[in-house]
Amino acid sequence: MGNTFEIVRKLGTGGQAEVFLVRDRRRGNRLMALKRVGLEESHSRELAIEFSRLVNLRHAALARVYEYGVDEHGAFLLSEYIDGPDILTWAATAGEEAVCRAVAALLRGLAVLHDRELVHGDLSPGNVLICRSSDEHSFGEVVPKLLDLGNAQRPGQQGILSTAGFAPPEVLQGRGLLIPSDLYAFGVLLATALYNRSPFEGTEAGEIVRQQLEGRVCLPDAALSPVAALCRQLIDPDPVRRPASAQETLQLLARATELDLSPSFSELSAGDLPSPKFVGRRTELAVLNRLIDRLEDPAGDRVARIGGTPGSGRSATLAEVVRQARLARLTVIGGAGRPTSPRELLDALAVLPGIEPPSPGSRRALNVRGTGSNDPGEAEAPAGAAA
Repeated sequence: MGNTFEIVRKLGTGGQAEVFLVRDRRRGNRLMALKRVGLEESHSRELAIEFSRLVNLRHAALARVYEYGVDEHGAFLLSEYIDGPDILTWAATAGEEAVCRAVAALLRGLAVLHDRELVHGDLSPGNVLICRSSDEHSFGEVVPKLLDLGNAQRPGQQGILSTAGFAPPEVLQGRGLLIPSDLYAFGVLLATALYNRSPFEGTEAGEIVRQQLEGRVCLPDAALSPVAALCRQLIDPDPVRRPASAQETLQLLARATELDLSPSFSELSAGDLPSPKFVGRRTELAVLNRLIDRLEDPAGDRVARIGGTPGSGRSATLAEVVRQARLARLTVIGGAGRPTSPRELLDALAVLPGIEPPSPGSRRALNVRGTGSNDPGEAEAPAGAAA
């Protein structure tokens, strides 16, 4: 994958995509998950839509999506790599309080997803992994990570069938996904994690579905507690009788356990709020987008300097421009590992397809104009490249 990613191993294949564990050389060889589709336009478009829906989600319990790009092999999506046991494997030895704190963080992550009008649709054990925070101030706090966000759907859309016993009755009956659909699956997950057994008897899929549709829930005799009552409420076959939101479920869980389920340090440091949508600076954004549209014109402008006082929105504006450029299938040199000098920019441009490496001292590929020792200069990129 060129000079950017080193493939470590294939993680899996699904549909038209392959997922690889890679080292990102721009981020100090950090391990990342790279999802790749082929050169078909429809597949690239679907991946771009996935990126645009997920890139601004910010919560410690949601696996981060970082980058969308296109190269000679097709489109790819770069996201956070999670290495840890699934929630049920971890919960078997974790204890009830630790489980409740972990699922509280998971609920806050779900709330962020739901605030963006997205339903996960497959909240099953294999999609919730447990890892330890690497932040030096969080003392290795347990962090649940919700995976497979790319399959999230808008409410009302047809859901996908997950592991037997976790797909809610409305999905089994083909009635479409709702916000409470995720809460049903969460209730099954919570009961299984706390009591080390499914709330449904048997292993035959058809029998489990019948129990789900009939609302038959089997919890241990000792599970006559407020938490067990909450599990039963969440696993109700009627979505109307379930809690209406992840936030309401969190409040009910805190009341049932009598625990302080406030966000941990690792949650707060990762941003325990939905990321705001880009607003304002529409005039400046329109100017920059016009520059992008003219990249293929040999006589088009190549340089834009963005100025402003700290806090005026320069970084947010640039981030939005980069996002839109990548969705337009342009190569963007920037972000982590971005060039910090004209020479580094030349080296970065030299590895792009169709661009000849410039000879030493050449000024044809890059026109550098500096006005003094404190001026970072301006770089003019060749036609067809977005810098």
